[in-house]
Amino acid sequence: MVDVPYSKLPAAAALTGDEPVMLSQLSASVTITAATISAQASDNSYNDSGNGFIAAGFAVDDYVHVVGFTGDVANNIYSGQITALTAGKMTIGGTDGDVIVDDAAGESVTISKWVSRRATAQDIADLGGGSTTFRGALAYLTPALSGQDLRTQRILGFPAESYDTDGFHTFASTVTITIATPGVVTWAGHNFQAGEPIVLTTTGALPTGLTAGTTYYVVNPAANTFQLAATPGGSAIATSGTQSGTHTATNYSRLVVPSGVSKVRLSAGCTLSSINVDQWIFWIIRKNNSEDYPGAGRIAIEAGQTTMFFETNTAVVSVSSGDFFNVHIGIENVDASVNIEANVTWFAIEVIE
Repeated sequence: MVDVPYSKLPAAAALTGDEPVMLSQLSASVTITAATISAQASDNSYNDSGNGFIAAGFAVDDYVHVVGFTGDVANNIYSGQITALTAGKMTIGGTDGDVIVDDAAGESVTISKWVSRRATAQDIADLGGGSTTFRGALAYLTPALSGQDLRTQRILGFPAESYDTDGFHTFASTVTITIATPGVVTWAGHNFQAGEPIVLTTTGALPTGLTAGTTYYVVNPAANTFQLAATPGGSAIATSGTQSGTHTATNYSRLVVPSGVSKVRLSAGCTLSSINVDQWIFWIIRKNNSEDYPGAGRIAIEAGQTTMFFETNTAVVSVSSGDFFNVHIGIENVDASVNIEANVTWFAIEVIE
């Protein structure tokens, strides 16, 4: 079969979405993450003092993806081919290997094999353009305590909660933290997803490695435990030393925009009950803690209501990596109180571009 450039192929007929498409994905099984991996410029290689390359399943001619070097990020290659391999040395050939520079072990480095897989045209269409899902590792939202994950939107429900002043919707609980590598936070039934932001406070002292008031991100969540990283998807933090007092972890229901997303649209709905006095109530979707941005979404509820449902939406909003959104409840009368109802109070986002 003679290779033909894509530009010379005849145009496809109308797509139905079932057409097969070949793509590359990172293998979930042929991968290694270790702090024993170093980089060596003299022979364009990665070296593992733990001798784990062959045991991890790598072989000569595999293409690999490398991330985690912070001493010199040039060693984080998108794709490179293995030309020689032993248990402790992986040599990368061609110009991809030429970028490797000397970097000592000690960082949490991940090397994964690229594998070819089949998808459909509809699968690809669902990922970008038009109106698509903000899901998986892309979105850090309020825990889905009573929500649902739809194909075209991520919609997550808030639990019932009472407000007696202005504030952001939050989840907080006292927690315990182990002294370990990595440290493990125990919060029974937290229901967090990887990447959600957590802020710690304490009446005493946190273990070494954690700082009160700093935003950390959930990694490796389980039913009642999780670990913390300094960045979304980063390495779990090791704790050491001693600790004292009562620790509290708070999730501020913040959605952080990852790289690769430039436009989104947000919506939020709320069912209020037990409004105990006449008051104006404001339901606002804030961007970077500000109500003043093009296309902002907000609604004011007239005084005199006791139970009601309302919804607000933004226009299509331009965003950059690191921007964040949260829902703010404003109450005109700071001596008043209001309840939000479970299951029918939610926050959703669509990726437009």
